[in-house]
Amino acid sequence: NIQPSNYTSSITDVFLEGKATEVMIKLLRNIEGK
Repeated sequence: NIQPSNYTSSITDVFLEGKATEVMIKLLRNIEGK
């Protein structure tokens, strides 16, 4: 059985990873633009 807490934490990890990647891409674009 999958525990709800583990399921929720994995979703949060994926969400945070996606956000971190998005932020990094924006930062890299800003650096390249200057």
